[in-house]
Amino acid sequence: MKKPNTPAPKLAPAPRHINWPQLSELLARPIAYHPIFAKIAGGAVPGIFLSQAFYWTNIVELTNPTREGWFYKTRDEWQLETLLTRREQETARRILRGLGILEEKRQDVPARLYYRLNKTALLALLESYLPTEPPTPAKSSWRKTSQQVGTKRANKSEQNEPTLKGAKTTPEKTTISAAQIQTLRASLDEQQLQQLEADADELKASPAGRKFHENHGQSAIEEMVLRDWLSRQGN
Repeated sequence: MKKPNTPAPKLAPAPRHINWPQLSELLARPIAYHPIFAKIAGGAVPGIFLSQAFYWTNIVELTNPTREGWFYKTRDEWQLETLLTRREQETARRILRGLGILEEKRQDVPARLYYRLNKTALLALLESYLPTEPPTPAKSSWRKTSQQVGTKRANKSEQNEPTLKGAKTTPEKTTISAAQIQTLRASLDEQQLQQLEADADELKASPAGRKFHENHGQSAIEEMVLRDWLSRQGN
């Protein structure tokens, strides 16, 4: 009697080992994450998106100042650089638009989505995190040594220069004012108020939106939705 044919056992794949030089290759394209951006945006997801938008804003202003801070990036490029999913990107954009930090526009044929940071709005949100008193410089011997070898002491204007030279510091006008928000809220009918509540609930359903709601409350979520409405009307 013939024995039934039994499939050959599958061999486990040989274990792959990584060495230190290979790890360096995997980490060759890090992105800068600024925790302060997560604080003002209400969570890590919009904080990551804002950090990367801040990076590209500086790049564009250094390489192509005529763009006035506008840069183009696809959804796939955002995901490749930050690993944020489509929904996470949409949530982050909505939060940042609602805060007045992120501006968007579509142009070119076929249409492309361009982004720009509103510096005035961003700086205004960051002001609350400034220290109340300037830090006292620590005394150390290296100051005397540096002056002895001819190191020039920086004046006030040099100390206040941005880290990336060439970045514009001229304030820009805020796209959407608080008065516009109040006017829109007062003009809503019953159906629009229901839509406002539904959009706010949808935003709170995401982890980033929920975190923002915990930190800032329901009125801030609704104001964010209204800002989003106005920004889309402008496009």
